[in-house]
Amino acid sequence: MGDLILKEADEMGCTPLHHAANMGCLPAVKLFVKLPNCREAAYMKDKKGNTALHLAAASNHKDTMAEIMKRCPECSELVNKKGWNILHCAVQNDDPQFRQAMDTILKKNAFSNLLNEKDEQGNTPLHHIAISLNKHRLHDLIHHSRVDKMAFNKDNQNALDLASATKTFAVRKNRFKTRLQKLGLRLGIRICTHLNDDEEEDEENKKDVSSISKFEKATDANLIVATLIATVTFTAGFTVPGGFFSEKGTLQGTPILGNSLAF
Repeated sequence: MGDLILKEADEMGCTPLHHAANMGCLPAVKLFVKLPNCREAAYMKDKKGNTALHLAAASNHKDTMAEIMKRCPECSELVNKKGWNILHCAVQNDDPQFRQAMDTILKKNAFSNLLNEKDEQGNTPLHHIAISLNKHRLHDLIHHSRVDKMAFNKDNQNALDLASATKTFAVRKNRFKTRLQKLGLRLGIRICTHLNDDEEEDEENKKDVSSISKFEKATDANLIVATLIATVTFTAGFTVPGGFFSEKGTLQGTPILGNSLAF
């Protein structure tokens, strides 16, 4: 009866072993792994492709992980529909206290092949840490001797590229990038080219703005000069040659050359 129940899945494809592993219910997991069909149940995946071990890793239940792997070590090689292995899952949780599952994987030589394994997008666990800017996970993973720090995904991006492209608070991003750069990481060629293109475009835009500004200033100056010329010309048209009599008397205000034939 217990064997049948262990393989029964709910609407999400989760078996009792999935639920026990996800909740970290160690007594239940210990009970399940003693059943004859436990190995078969350990290989079963939910609708997202996760095994019970994936859920235990994502929930940071290292003791639960240990029990499942003791009975079925091969299931640690399985990936879900995103191509994530158990280390991909373990690095998703950004709680600084939730590091036991990741540490368990890093300390076992048998899991060294998981360190640089790529998912469907070509991202390694280090790429995922860079995307989330999880500095707590970064320290543990980046210092592992077998981690490929310059691994590229399908978009030719390494961890530093992804950290640079992440849209988040600038201070947090810069601190994370500084950590990576101190460890020797450099931007990939594609990203550098893209950034240089952006810089060149910015320079061209600045030149265009500068040219427009100069043109506008020149136009303003021309308008001022034209206005002054028009004003002087207009004023000159109404200026009486010789001027007017300014002295008091009967001729005050009349043209001096008023009696001149030329006038």
